[in-house]
Amino acid sequence: MALTVAYTLIASLIIALTLVPAMSSKLLANTKETEGKYYMALLDKYKTSISYVLKHKVPILLLAVILLLGSIYFSLQKGFIFMPEMSSPQIQATMEMPKGSSLKRQRKQPTQPSKR
Repeated sequence: MALTVAYTLIASLIIALTLVPAMSSKLLANTKETEGKYYMALLDKYKTSISYVLKHKVPILLLAVILLLGSIYFSLQKGFIFMPEMSSPQIQATMEMPKGSSLKRQRKQPTQPSKR
């Protein structure tokens, strides 16, 4: 199953890198470019924020590292388990008896543990 997932991801990557750009270039070949006022306002805000981040690299990197370490710390504080506890203390089992088994043997069998 793991190989199937790996092959699917590789095929998806190949499609994303080759077919999608080729198809989009053909579909967008005859479109005219228009820019709205909201797009231009967003672009101005983006340019401002990028220039701020590039001027203040050290504080931004420190903030990113602090956020990373904080998220790791709080994840470990919360704790996690691989097998959660069951909400009910019951176990369900299915037992198959050989064909032709007597009713007495069938009633006796569940009280004896199975050895495999």
